Amino acid sequence: MANYILINYGKFPKYVTSSVKSILDYEEAPNIYLCSDNDIDHLELDKDRVTFVDLTKTQSKTTEEVIKLNYYPDGNPLWKTSLWRVFALKDIAKYLNLSSFIHFDNDVIIYESFKSYSNVLDKKKLYMTRLNKSRFVFGYMYCGDLDKLELLLHQIYLFISRKSFLFRVKYDKSFIHNEMEIIEKINKKYSLIEELPTIPINDFNYIFDPADYGFLIDGHPYETGVSNVYKKNIVGKYILKNKPIITFINNKPVLKANNQSYKIINLHIHSKNLESFALNPVPPIIE
Repeated sequence: MANYILINYGKFPKYVTSSVKSILDYEEAPNIYLCSDNDIDHLELDKDRVTFVDLTKTQSKTTEEVIKLNYYPDGNPLWKTSLWRVFALKDIAKYLNLSSFIHFDNDVIIYESFKSYSNVLDKKKLYMTRLNKSRFVFGYMYCGDLDKLELLLHQIYLFISRKSFLFRVKYDKSFIHNEMEIIEKINKKYSLIEELPTIPINDFNYIFDPADYGFLIDGHPYETGVSNVYKKNIVGKYILKNKPIITFINNKPVLKANNQSYKIINLHIHSKNLESFALNPVPPIIE
C-alpha cells in the first residue's frame, strides 16, 4: 500500500484535487496525506479517501528553528515554504510512523501505480528526480530510507544555519540558494540520493518528469499552452538533441524514441492546468 504525502503551507491550491484524483485513479487503496497549517474544506474531494494532517501538530524543534531563521526575508514566499516543506516531510513521516512514502509538488499528476515499476527500485533507498547538474526537484520523490532523509536534513540545517551563510543571504542579494540547490550541494558530498530515470535508458521502460515534459506540453502559468524547452536541463537537452515524440495513449503520456516506447510515470504541470491532463487528456502529439 503506497503512502503519498502532499504538503502546503497556507491553503492548498484547488488544482491539487487533480493530483489527488490521479493517485486515486491509478493506485489501489493508497494512503493519501494532505498536510497543511490550514484546513482542506475548500477542496472538492471525497474527504473519506484522504487524511488531513495539521502541520502545526507535527512540527519538530528543528523545523521550528528553520522557520525562525527567516531565510529569504524579502523574497518570494514560496521559496520559504518550499524550504520548510523539506523538513516537514521527516516530521510527518515520523508522526505517521511511515517506513516509506512518495512525495511531489502539488502540480504533479501520476499515471502509473507505484507497484507497476517498484520492482526496478531499491525500496530501501531515497530517490529523486534531477533537473540539471545543480538541482534536484520534487517532480517525484520516493523515500524508503528515513535515516538517509534525516541525515540529509541534518546537513541542510547545518548548512543554512551557519553565520557566514546567513550573513551572505542578508547582505548579498545575488546569493540565493533555493532548497533544491542546497540538496544538490549536500548530496554531492554525502551521496544520499539515487536519481530516478528522466530520459530513456537501457532495461527500463519508464521515465519520470522532473519538470521539462510538463514545460514542453503546457508551458508556464503565464503562457499556458506555449511549449518551453530548456537546454540547460537534462531532459531539455535530450529533447533538443533527439527530438522524441510525446503523445497520449489510453490517456497516459508516452515518449517514443529509437523505435521504443517509454511510459511517463508523472507529469509536472507548471501551467497549473492539471485538470486538462488528469481527465481524458487529448493534447496534440508533440514532436
